[in-house]
Amino acid sequence: MFEISLKEFVKTGYFGPVKLGIQKDEVIKYLGEPEWFGVAYSGILGYGRYEIFYNLENNIVDGIQNDWLRTSLLKKRKTKSKKIIEMQTYSIFFSK
Repeated sequence: MFEISLKEFVKTGYFGPVKLGIQKDEVIKYLGEPEWFGVAYSGILGYGRYEIFYNLENNIVDGIQNDWLRTSLLKKRKTKSKKIIEMQTYSIFFSK
């Protein structure tokens, strides 16, 4: 099992060892076999509610997303100039 920091993902774009520009096979090497596969305008590797998109022609990762981030993971606080949303949960755990 290893930890992926959502805070670091937001700051750096690195989803643990996965980053944009690597090959689909590298994702599987790092995260294990996906729970599901999909094909839309690109290929999709599904890990829970996380989707890793790759180009169908060259298998290069070009997107990472989660459409289901629960608002319960976020807390809002106000400053004089704006609202700030902070993540209460900073990590998720993967095991191959």
